Amino acid sequence: MKEALGGQVGGRQRIEDLERPRLDGRSYRIFTLPNLIEVLLIHEARTDKASAALDVNVGSFSDPPEMPGIAHAVEHMLYRGTEKYPEENAFERFLTCYGGYSNASTDSTSTNYYFEVSYPSSTPTSSHAASPDVSQTNLAEAKDQSPLRGGLDRFGHFFISPLFLEDTVDRELRAVDSENKENLQNDTWRMHQVNKALVNPDHPYNHFSTGSYETLHDEPIARGVKTRDELIKFYTAQYSANRMKLVVLGREPLDTLEAWVIEIFANVPNKDLGQNRWDMPLFTSKELLTQTFAKPISESLQLELQFPYRDEEKYYESSPSEYLIQLLGHEGPGSVFAFLKEKGWAVSLAADHQNLFSGEDLLAVQIALSEEGLKQYKQIVKYVFQYIGLMRGQSPQEWFMKEHMRMSEVRFQFGERKSPSEITSELASAMQAPYERTRLLSGPHVIKKFDHQLISEGMSYLRPDNFRMTIVSQNFPGGWNQKEKWSGTEYKVEKIPEDFLAEIEEAFESKNRPPELHFPYKNEFIPMRDREAVPWLPYVSYAKRLHPPDVPHTKLIGKAQVV
Repeated sequence: MKEALGGQVGGRQRIEDLERPRLDGRSYRIFTLPNLIEVLLIHEARTDKASAALDVNVGSFSDPPEMPGIAHAVEHMLYRGTEKYPEENAFERFLTCYGGYSNASTDSTSTNYYFEVSYPSSTPTSSHAASPDVSQTNLAEAKDQSPLRGGLDRFGHFFISPLFLEDTVDRELRAVDSENKENLQNDTWRMHQVNKALVNPDHPYNHFSTGSYETLHDEPIARGVKTRDELIKFYTAQYSANRMKLVVLGREPLDTLEAWVIEIFANVPNKDLGQNRWDMPLFTSKELLTQTFAKPISESLQLELQFPYRDEEKYYESSPSEYLIQLLGHEGPGSVFAFLKEKGWAVSLAADHQNLFSGEDLLAVQIALSEEGLKQYKQIVKYVFQYIGLMRGQSPQEWFMKEHMRMSEVRFQFGERKSPSEITSELASAMQAPYERTRLLSGPHVIKKFDHQLISEGMSYLRPDNFRMTIVSQNFPGGWNQKEKWSGTEYKVEKIPEDFLAEIEEAFESKNRPPELHFPYKNEFIPMRDREAVPWLPYVSYAKRLHPPDVPHTKLIGKAQVV
């Protein structure tokens, strides 16, 4: 699609003609500030809530090995006071006045911050005046200003002049530690940590990312290191305007939103830092062709097969991995799941393409097993590879991919509406990826092309010499001889026995498959034409729906970090 421009103002190139759902009544504008923050503005005239999100291209992969979790700790600390708003809870107090909340998350290669506020029944739409500090003026005066403008000013100063207040550091480190302790009760996180521990030890994915009081306080002190100094050092070295993507959604006109963003966010320092990338392999030959037996804390029976896969960010137009995971994960007649369920071996099956970071992905098949299925896990693995052999033995089927192309379009056009904070957070993250900017809304969701070659290349990663497997069970097989350092999960890992690998290879190559395993049938119920539909209604919060206008409702305030 040819890039459509909304014009240029003050040397700034604007993009406004974004591909969007036909019933989407919002207005959009993309431009870049002089300090290289890329900005997406969204005007929705009838929304009762506003939001902003900023995604910065730095995450836990940038943690120094001697201080795991520091990126997460910095995320916490930015909320605790800035030069303009030095009170540690100034932002939270402001959000409380407008039924708002904030949140943030630290991922491998990015950190995502966002907030949401409610509009009062009457809000100015073009005020450029700075909102007064709630701690220094009464509530009525504060509410004369736009809650979005006031929120943006407080939010923006996270990235201009954070204070890293000394008396808040210990409390935030304990908050990080509390999250880590909560994760220790979650088997999904525990198994994820085991899988991370068993990749290339030179890759940052191998490292502990959440952080704990031990890694962020006790160990640095023992080395004679002051944690606050390290937090400031990390922020100074890694946070830069040219790594940031900003999304703002409000009822104010685009020109007003643009003026506010320029006034505030043009002051974020640009250090011209390069994009973070890690190009070393996630797996070496040592980590592949292994079987890991891990002991959960809950009564869970799971089998997972993981295949190292290529990075597909640049292939978003055709999403070739979608073809693979839809075949592996479908549940209808002919599927692996239907076959295993009929035998009483499987409770559920999911196939997933995991975009871990720029450079390398994973394809995973996860099967929830029955007790009998656990006993038959080797046979199940062979059936999965028989189905992969079936997939690879046929040329990519255009009709099958076109069904999913059509469904991706339907979901994009008529999908459920999201809250403003969901929209801003997801789009700020998407802006870090190489989507053509006119396709920023549709690119993550709509498959445009069937690419026979890319699908065939993708299938080449699904083979018996390019995987590892994990069995999760409290009792089988016993004899766990290792304990994962950070989660305490008991496990044992070993190379898959040669005789079992030979059986897998034979199943993969064999044409003598069970007749119950075959390609899906064509889906006759996919809508091929768009039907009449009512225009989208503006997003209205559940709180507003559940309470009449004259009945006060609870205001929400909170901040949580998820890793």
